[in-house]
Amino acid sequence: GRMVKAYVATAMSDLVRQLNQRIEQNGAMLRLRSMISGKSVAELAIVDSQHLKVEEIFLIRRGSGALVARWPAGVAKSNSDVHVSGVISAINDFATHTFQSDGGQLRSFELDDFNIYLRASPAYLVAAKCRGIAPTGTDAIFDDEFMSLLERLHEHSAQGEAPVDSGELAPLASDVETRTAEIYAENERAGLAFSPFKALVFLLAIPLFAGLLWWGYTSMERAQTLRNVEAVIANFRQ
Repeated sequence: GRMVKAYVATAMSDLVRQLNQRIEQNGAMLRLRSMISGKSVAELAIVDSQHLKVEEIFLIRRGSGALVARWPAGVAKSNSDVHVSGVISAINDFATHTFQSDGGQLRSFELDDFNIYLRASPAYLVAAKCRGIAPTGTDAIFDDEFMSLLERLHEHSAQGEAPVDSGELAPLASDVETRTAEIYAENERAGLAFSPFKALVFLLAIPLFAGLLWWGYTSMERAQTLRNVEAVIANFRQ
């Protein structure tokens, strides 16, 4: 009971910290989205905090379980990283051999509040440790990005270049987060009867158009008044 209580308290503290960071960093946009969608700022911040985020990527030698590279790069490969890569490799090998007759492969599994996405080639095993709620279509995104990474790695090996470094893994994290962010945006727009961007343009256009009409009207009135005054002055001089 105490362990569960401490875990829940820590999770809530982390959630509050994430919400405060998002509101501070993007408060104006969150309030604008809140006015357009009718949802509270806190609700929108909670949804944003659950967006999929790639926290770590492990490149593992297939079979041996040796850690080839890790992103983000640290000072050195720690014992913890080596153990994690060995465990991931063992889990993948176990699932592959156990369900080999079904023709399937282990593609993802949950570890505490993380999701581990796996893709393998004959030489490498790539594992992405992610936090957040994955939208529909995430598996297809990982398929594309993992395959692109593995193709680059095999070209790298075929050319006999230097050992793989963490820079080779960085594009996978950024591309996955960018493409999943597009899905979140599409899902958010799909829940509205109108486009928030068009609504914003419309709201800005109304006062602008009204201001132009008022400026045109007052300009005409000033010009007409000036002509009347000039005519009166001319008649007076005569």
